[in-house]
Formats: sequence, C-alpha cells, structure tokens
Amino acid sequence: GEEAVARGAFVDAAAFLDRALERGAAAERPALRVALADARWRGGDIAAAKALAAEVVAEALAGSVPETVLVDAVVLHGTFGTAYSIDPASLAFADQALDLVGDPGLRARVLASSAYHHAMWGSTVPTATAALGAAEAALVPSGSPAVEAEVLFARSIALTASPDLDARRALSDRHLVIADELGSVRDRGRAVRGRVMIAMSGGDLAGAQGEID
Repeated sequence: GEEAVARGAFVDAAAFLDRALERGAAAERPALRVALADARWRGGDIAAAKALAAEVVAEALAGSVPETVLVDAVVLHGTFGTAYSIDPASLAFADQALDLVGDPGLRARVLASSAYHHAMWGSTVPTATAALGAAEAALVPSGSPAVEAEVLFARSIALTASPDLDARRALSDRHLVIADELGSVRDRGRAVRGRVMIAMSGGDLAGAQGEID
C-alpha cells in the first residue's frame, strides 16, 4: 500500500491497505485506518476518508490511540468541509484533541488544521483570524517549518479577498522559502497558487499565467 501511494496509485493503495487493516493487530489498526483514509480521499472518496478518520478520533477519545495517530486523523478530517462549508464535527474533533494532546508540535498541527478549516470552508473573517492567531502563537514552541507552511497557506486563503497585495505576497514568498527548505512539491504548489491569486487580484492575468507556467 505504501509503495502504491508513492506511485500515486491511490485506488490500488486503498485496496492494499484495506487488506492490511483486515490482518493487522488491534494496536496497528488506528494508524492503518488513517493511512487507508488518506489513500481513499486521494483516490476521490472523501466521504469514506472522513468516516474512517472519525472512527479513529472516537477510539482516541476512549484512550486507545497514540497522540500522533489521533492528530493525523483530526488533520485529515479537517481537510474537508461538508457540502463546501464548515463541518462542525471537524472543529469539535480539533477541540477534543487539544484537550488530550500535550506535545507542542502536535498541538500546533491541530491548531493549524483548525485555522485552515475556518479559512477554507467559510467561517467569518473574525473567526478565521482568531483561529489563525492561535495557530501562529503555537508555531514558536513547535519550531516546525512544515506546520508554519500549513499556517501560511491558511492565512493566504483567509486573505484571498484582501486588497493588501503586498501582505499577501509576503506570505507566499515566505511559503516558497519553506517549500524549498522542506523539498516539498506540495508546498511549492500551494505557494504558487497564492502568487497566482495575487496576480489575478491585481488584474495581472499575464502575470498569473506566468506564475502557472
């Protein structure tokens, strides 16, 4: 299943991971569910992915799941809204995880996920801004460039309608720096997305196409 994920064959990966889940020991199953959920959404089945992530969170609340796996499940569940809007369950899962998780890096991931959910799926600007502030405050103790990249992307989304193009450009430029530090194609794509949106906001369609090229 992991090899299929590396090839981008997510439907195949889901089939292999589903078989692994059937055969795995009880202690392995939460992590396997998260891996299977990740493969399922990348293969196009978002509803199944969210359902699996919710199962893992429910088990974690009963005290039988490692913190890292709980956070993986919360982050995955919060990646998607419901009918292109806020999913209250995702926000509740994030709050519940914060009550259980003590590690600063893991807490920062949860807060970044919550900020992304608010920004992406339509919370009011004050609500999204407050969530982003909490996530940014958590970056210092976590010291994680990967989490900083998540927060930068969330703030970039939250500012999509802002006329302050310089502030938005600074976010995307910082995101590009981190993407190169991490060697992350995903983060580079997100940062370039921000630059494309900035060019479009300024009426520079040729510049937007140049960023894409």
